[in-house]
Amino acid sequence: MGFGLLVQDMIYDDILYSDPDQVQVATRPWDDKFMKASDRLNTQKAFQGLVRNNVTDAFESGTREQVNLEDLLSLLRGKDMAKYEEYKAKYLDDGVLRFLDKKPITSEKVAFMTFPRSGNTFLRKYMEIISGVPTGSDMPHFSPMPLHACGLIGEHIVDERCWIVKTHH
Repeated sequence: MGFGLLVQDMIYDDILYSDPDQVQVATRPWDDKFMKASDRLNTQKAFQGLVRNNVTDAFESGTREQVNLEDLLSLLRGKDMAKYEEYKAKYLDDGVLRFLDKKPITSEKVAFMTFPRSGNTFLRKYMEIISGVPTGSDMPHFSPMPLHACGLIGEHIVDERCWIVKTHH
């Protein structure tokens, strides 16, 4: 295990404090921005209602509301602005991503399969902002902590919780 992975494990285990970007770490908080990982998960809106799986390092919905993919696809294909405004008020305006409801995906599942450094993460984030649903990733990161800090809460998830999944050649 490398030193960086050890530090990330210590952050997730609440041994160390970190800044919001998880770039700086300390044994005690330097200011009000330094928090333990559990405090960040409980207090920051982007992480509230999520539970971290200690085995896979993936987030799970916990108490967070979930989205139905068929309803989302109907909305994206439709022209009903009143329906869109209702969805927007319920799922998009608060900036909180919600996983799919784990119902079997009967339509096509989407894979962003590209070369590394080709803008894949940018496209994922853009799709998350549009849909309000996290994108998944099958990449073998030892720890997805830096991507979690950027709001990509679908790391290590390829099941029915995500409609779009990232991979590389």
